[in-house]
Amino acid sequence: ASAVRDAEREKSKARLIAIHSLRGGTGCSTLAVNLALATQALWEKHTILLDLAMTAGQVALMLNAPLKRTWADLARFSAGNIDMDAIHSVINRHDSGLDFIPAPTLPSEATPLKKETLATTLQMLKEEYSYIITDLSHTFNSMTLTALGIADRILLVVAPEMASIRAAAAALDTYTKLGYPDEKIILVLNAVVPRSGLTQEKIERALELPIKLTIPHSADKFVQAINYGHPYLLKHPEDKITGLFEELAFRLSRDEEKKTKPDDPSESLRRVYQRLRARQKK
Repeated sequence: ASAVRDAEREKSKARLIAIHSLRGGTGCSTLAVNLALATQALWEKHTILLDLAMTAGQVALMLNAPLKRTWADLARFSAGNIDMDAIHSVINRHDSGLDFIPAPTLPSEATPLKKETLATTLQMLKEEYSYIITDLSHTFNSMTLTALGIADRILLVVAPEMASIRAAAAALDTYTKLGYPDEKIILVLNAVVPRSGLTQEKIERALELPIKLTIPHSADKFVQAINYGHPYLLKHPEDKITGLFEELAFRLSRDEEKKTKPDDPSESLRRVYQRLRARQKK
């Protein structure tokens, strides 16, 4: 009976999804913000977004949220003395219902958390939340490695240009050396440029990995979303790209959610069901 309870408790823990790239400008923060909002809207369950890009965090800006307390306020804690009261003190809430912990604005304030402290914090959050989305720095620093190691899925974001492909290849090589299983890695192509000689087929051949999601080019709308702090998904709820974020959130959801249709599904989930039914009829 105890083993069954432990298994059920493990099953009910949050799913942690890490967004990563070794090259900036690929749209990681945009993906993290919109995926987190999509997940929150889809299941209307406790979801938190963690900005772990400590020296260049964009999450608070994209959510148009004032910075009150950040990860920097937890840097003084060791793994042994951090508790949920301390963690709650740095959690902010967006009007959508999404919780988030921002990164500090100034690099001079960006004291990294010790990897043991971050690992303990993530494990505590996994007990309290259904979904955790992390936006990581474009490095393999200790905080990034800690989050990647604990993550259930890693979304590796690549742009259709050579420097980004090389960075993705380097990341994949590191993931392999760290022993991450293939199913943990999901390759996402973000068409940040309108035209490119690098087709999806060429990118897949170069990286020896299939692209599971392509975000079409829509630079003007994404830039406007960032400038005004109005996330794409909230500003354009019926847009095709919003549908991609919603379906990605559904695909990354825990099996217990996907297999159990709620009696009163959210508007977001209704849209996903409608699109899935339409495709099945074709």
